[in-house]
Amino acid sequence: MFLVKSVVCFLAIISTAIFAATPIANYKFDESAYLDIDGEVTDSISALNGQARFSESTVGKVCKAIDLTRVGVDDFVELPNDVLEDKDAFSISTWFKTSKTGEQAILSLSLIHI
Repeated sequence: MFLVKSVVCFLAIISTAIFAATPIANYKFDESAYLDIDGEVTDSISALNGQARFSESTVGKVCKAIDLTRVGVDDFVELPNDVLEDKDAFSISTWFKTSKTGEQAILSLSLIHI
């Protein structure tokens, strides 16, 4: 499980193999609503769709965004394990905004295997 927290407008995951960088996934968070259902957070590259938890759509600086502060503690986006499966090297790029001043996770990787 791969978790994203905060207000996010864009998230891209790129495999950084020795010879070429290849995009793996691109999440624009441009859905008009989030209903906490599987597959609602759309990946525009590989169909590695995720699920928003306790989140809502909002206006971003350049595009729509996902607000992960609605509940304040349990708001997150869950991405499928396949996003990083068998990846030894990768880069993650994101645009986010937060007003939090305490500890918080922007990205979290769970190593739980079911």
